[in-house]
Amino acid sequence: MADYTLAPYRFTAHREGDANVQLRMNDIGAGSSAAAAIAGCLAGLASEGAARDRADNTDKSLTVTSCRRLDHHVTALCELGSKGLRSVITLKATGTRETRSPGDVEDFKLRAVFMADPSARAGLFLCERQGQYSAAGHLMGLLKRGIQNRIPNTIVNFEPVHQAGALQALLDQQDVLEAGFKGFVQSSEPGAPPAAIGLRAAIRLSARGKQRGRLGRLGSLLGRDPREVASVFGINVAALDQLSATAQIAKPDGSGVLTIALEDGRFGSLTYPVERVGSSRPTRAAIYQTANTIVNDVADVLELGHLTPLDRQNDKTSPITESELWEVPADEVHADRSDISSLEDLG
Repeated sequence: MADYTLAPYRFTAHREGDANVQLRMNDIGAGSSAAAAIAGCLAGLASEGAARDRADNTDKSLTVTSCRRLDHHVTALCELGSKGLRSVITLKATGTRETRSPGDVEDFKLRAVFMADPSARAGLFLCERQGQYSAAGHLMGLLKRGIQNRIPNTIVNFEPVHQAGALQALLDQQDVLEAGFKGFVQSSEPGAPPAAIGLRAAIRLSARGKQRGRLGRLGSLLGRDPREVASVFGINVAALDQLSATAQIAKPDGSGVLTIALEDGRFGSLTYPVERVGSSRPTRAAIYQTANTIVNDVADVLELGHLTPLDRQNDKTSPITESELWEVPADEVHADRSDISSLEDLG
């Protein structure tokens, strides 16, 4: 069963040619606040009613299905689509087996949240992940394109929070408590999809809490690809394709555990687990609770100012009006998704 997590990113904006001066979130150019810009782009994408294929991989597509804003908070529902595989799927409800062709799309519903203190020089962007699937990379690329189209002299950046200045320095010094590896091995059954295999290396903790073994500090793993990291821990991954790795570390304040993904020889994302009941998707309240935990962890060290907590009980967000829609240039091909009910993106 895939885990649901939230990945946080630091949002900043600066004038073209002046990268050393970050703009305040109440005006990132043309009199627009960061929240208005993000909401305008997301709502503009939602108004299209069509998916955007990734320019670098047309087997992946993204649809924004809804967007709502309350003051300096913006929430959106996205659907990530993935195709290109031939497989046989057993439907649990009916017990029947259905063939999936390379043109059939598998869809994942994911949520995104943006929040910013108007007086701060940075905001916080959160993207939901389901297992290895995330809309973050595709979605942030679209937002950057939409904002630059509307405000040509403004450059915006999305940075994984663990790569941001002081927080990265803190995390680099944390001991790795557990390293996990996941890859795929081709099934011997003709026509069957690759099977996922997970491997794990963990330190042992004594009753007194002292470490009997150590996997090293997080900073020592930077710049290494997953296969090299696996070899350090004595794990044989030679037979696996599409290998990915994660590292678990303790929060600097000792209040819990963080998981960081190792992607393409670098740490691609830090994620926070989202609680859910059984096999159901996390509720909006659970998403908000995790978002507030992230704010408590990173707001001060990243100088995000005062971020008002998200509250499901007082969620009075409203749809974006037509006059607030921003155009996101069609740098990517639109996919016909009239027969698809939902979707997601691999970030």
